[in-house]
Amino acid sequence: TPFTFVATAEVIVLLGAVPVFVDIQADTCNIDASKIEVAITPKTKGLLLNSPSNPSGYVMTHAEVRALSEFAARHNLWIVSDEIYRRLVYEGEPNLSPVSVAPEFKQRTAIIDGASKAFAMTGYRIGFVAAPQPVAAAVGRLHSQLTGSPNAISQAAYLAALQQEPPEVAVMCAEFQKRRNILVRGLESIGLRTPQPRGAFYAFPEVSKFLDARGSKGFCEDLLEQQNLAVVPGSAFELEGYIRLSYATSIAQIEAALERLGRFVASHPRRG
Repeated sequence: TPFTFVATAEVIVLLGAVPVFVDIQADTCNIDASKIEVAITPKTKGLLLNSPSNPSGYVMTHAEVRALSEFAARHNLWIVSDEIYRRLVYEGEPNLSPVSVAPEFKQRTAIIDGASKAFAMTGYRIGFVAAPQPVAAAVGRLHSQLTGSPNAISQAAYLAALQQEPPEVAVMCAEFQKRRNILVRGLESIGLRTPQPRGAFYAFPEVSKFLDARGSKGFCEDLLEQQNLAVVPGSAFELEGYIRLSYATSIAQIEAALERLGRFVASHPRRG
């Protein structure tokens, strides 16, 4: 899906496989199961899911997770479930992992998670893969040839966070929700339709009406040059016509960014 990190796609290519991106429903950023069905071939090995998602903040519904898990079982596919934002869900259904749908899905799912997002432990550079033993062993063998062991301090700190949920996580969620509301309202007020992000800390407004032949990359380059505002083009996530903004920053910074983005949009005539 376009939710996956480009770096993940590059690793897939490095391993000799071919990543296939499946478009989301543009108005809501949710999964379009019919497009996944069409994309499946006899060579397909698995589904790579990211919920809550980067770049849109979309959180898959429990019904969607169940449907995709059952879909994977019917086609004998693996599920790689990137759940690094799983604690950062602001309303509605909490994040649901495929392994929680039914016991049999544990045997075809690998969970990717880490300390950098919900625990704000970015500098510790530590995460994990939880998978059936043969897969976990293969990951360990590959990982041992790519990098060294995480340091003892990172391991101890992450273990402590996993054993007892730090109270700061709930405080962070409440603050992120406040920042999200300010950012999304501001984007809508300047004419940028923005699917409501229910999790993570990203907003993914549509800017297609303001794009020239260079696409969202050109939009971001001009925005940086003219307003000193850095955002990420949707093309980096295989989804043209959008830009990604992060609200993992102060309200003052968010308001300043909205002001600069508003000036930029106002000075660019709509093209459609």
